[in-house]
Amino acid sequence: MRILFVVVLVAVVLAQDPEDCLKVKCKTEYDTCKGNFVCATKGLQCQNKCGPDEVCQYDCAVASGNEKLIALSACGKEKCKTTETLCESGYCTNEFFRFCENASWQTIGICRDEFFTMYPQCGCVEKL
Repeated sequence: MRILFVVVLVAVVLAQDPEDCLKVKCKTEYDTCKGNFVCATKGLQCQNKCGPDEVCQYDCAVASGNEKLIALSACGKEKCKTTETLCESGYCTNEFFRFCENASWQTIGICRDEFFTMYPQCGCVEKL
């Protein structure tokens, strides 16, 4: 079930070749997911749903509830980031308002902090 599923999996702002990065920096998680049909299948489903959208792929992995895919996704997000990632202010602003849409004025600061923890690539809009 090698079907390029790791390339598909979690390109959460990953390096040039996501599969190579995951193989090296997330070896345990990569091998575990690669050897599990459910993990590989859910990874492919996320790719089909999200295409190259890294944030969508990460969110999809979390929403899948598959612990192996979530572990691989989290590892890739942490260890395979590129320094060239550009902050897209329009996208980040929209995601912020979507993420914090139910926050009250009392909890908006907490929501803001959680947003920037979940979306570190959105540092260009930290003055929200």
